[in-house]
Amino acid sequence: MDQGIYTGRISAYIYQIIIVALLIAIIGFGFFYFNETTDNKVGALYGGLMTGFILVLIQFFFAREQHILIEKIRKLGVVNIRSDRDDRKFYENLISSSKERIDVLGVTSSRFLEHFADDKSHRDESKVLLQALKNGVKVRILITKPDYLAGKDKNLAENAQTRLESIKQEYGNFYYEYFDHLPVHSIFRADKACLVGPVFPNVSSKDSPCVHLDVSSDYAKRYLQYFESEWNLVEQK
Repeated sequence: MDQGIYTGRISAYIYQIIIVALLIAIIGFGFFYFNETTDNKVGALYGGLMTGFILVLIQFFFAREQHILIEKIRKLGVVNIRSDRDDRKFYENLISSSKERIDVLGVTSSRFLEHFADDKSHRDESKVLLQALKNGVKVRILITKPDYLAGKDKNLAENAQTRLESIKQEYGNFYYEYFDHLPVHSIFRADKACLVGPVFPNVSSKDSPCVHLDVSSDYAKRYLQYFESEWNLVEQK
């Protein structure tokens, strides 16, 4: 799992551990120095500990605001913030480790199918979505109607439709639908991982940023509720 957003939290704990350790050492050496000896070496060591403690304490207070911000982000369920969605290996790992469900909301799903549902490929990593379906994972893909697209995106959507229908005919746990408006959000959910981001006109999805969330967070639930509402809406038509 992505660990990027938690490095600040770990640093905060390290600061606290160092401060406590230095404080204990200062108290111990201070008692020994002031009550048992006047050895200059002990005095130098005690002075060094005091200096180190003060420096760490100053650094801790300067970094405090950053730690508070990171904690707020953590409570939102943010695992990491990614500058793009072009890490094929990352998505491959999420798909291959899925046990229950995969939900995708996007523009055409063309690249997703090409990378992970290519039954003609000799590479196992290009068929991880098909393997997930064989393992009983429920997969739902929700994309915009080709009527709302133009140019390259329209062609990709029309080509993807053939592949979507082919997979649907082969696997009873595979579903796809079209929503009846321009795309706004991109959502990818694989069991407990959820990645959400914007859809920008004339910008490839792989070049757009996204936020990696835990599905149990309120932040992720808003997007997952949106997916369900869109899915239910098209199913009712």
